[in-house]
Amino acid sequence: MYKLENADAKVVAEQLSKILSAQASQAVNAEGRIPTTVVPDIPSNSLIFAAPPHHFQSLVEIIQKIDTLPRQVLLRGLIAEVNLTKLNNAGIDWATWGGAVTGDAVLAGQLNMGGAGVPGNIIDWFQNISRTEEVVGNPETSTRTRTTYKGMGLVYAYLDLLKKFDAVNVLSMPRLMCTDNLPSELQVGQVIPQLKGKLSDMSNPNAVQSSYEYKDTGLILNVTPSIRSGNLVALDVEQVIEDVLTAMTAETPVTGKRKIKTSVLVSSGNTVILGGLIKEVEKSIRSRVPGLSYIPLIGGLFTRSVKQREKIELMIFLTPYILETPGEAEQITREIVSGDHGMSPPEEKLWKRLEKEYRESVKQQSK
Repeated sequence: MYKLENADAKVVAEQLSKILSAQASQAVNAEGRIPTTVVPDIPSNSLIFAAPPHHFQSLVEIIQKIDTLPRQVLLRGLIAEVNLTKLNNAGIDWATWGGAVTGDAVLAGQLNMGGAGVPGNIIDWFQNISRTEEVVGNPETSTRTRTTYKGMGLVYAYLDLLKKFDAVNVLSMPRLMCTDNLPSELQVGQVIPQLKGKLSDMSNPNAVQSSYEYKDTGLILNVTPSIRSGNLVALDVEQVIEDVLTAMTAETPVTGKRKIKTSVLVSSGNTVILGGLIKEVEKSIRSRVPGLSYIPLIGGLFTRSVKQREKIELMIFLTPYILETPGEAEQITREIVSGDHGMSPPEEKLWKRLEKEYRESVKQQSK
């Protein structure tokens, strides 16, 4: 009997049974027979097996190599909806792409410098955060520039710009402590009933029996981290946002789904951005002239209704941190609680503002 300290007995027993079964087929006599089964004892988290003395030690060495403390990954995320219509109206057409796994990334923007374009303070802000710039295309006619940032600077520069135009709605700011190579899931939303079928009695048409199935809606994030060499983390990410489009009173509510499923490789402490899921929403805006719009018969002359369509893009910001020991996990937990994320003062200020607004929106929705 061998008691495991870190690994799960059931998982280790399955792994060893496969190895020993393959080796047992090569045994030539009963005296040197290798055990083909390993039985886990779940309550004590131990392994029970029998083996000849000369095989027992080799099995123990294999078990000791498997029975190690698993590494963990702290995943900090921000899931937000970006109003592309507001950005386009302001004269900005942003796109993010590429970048090396070391954290370099590229942010490209097109700025209209006059009229109803970008305010002067935004132009100054953009120039202040720029590291390197070059004009792309014809220098005489094009205002498109390419700006290179390092690591986290891109993320917070992008979010800060969105906040200045009131163009970002934070849906969730998850922090997940994940075990290496094991899936983790975060779900925020509702479980709604959907009509599956109806069964009626021929002798009594009024007696109708309905059957329902329940469906998860809202925000669902599934992540499986895998720690690689070179301080890299491979992330298998599946992000689903499913909204209810019709009234909940309907027997079969219609839902709309946006989904991202991908695998990415990112350095510990750096941020990866996923986006491109766009939906269109229609808003009805009604404006009135105070007082005059409420006069009977003629009030409608002082009222104006406009339908406006807006494009909303779902964007996901994920930052993994490799935790080698329980001490590192404790330290980074203290940093999160105290608000010290190792960011620059402007980044820290923006992050705290986003957290505050997100918490306030959650409180409003719960009322």
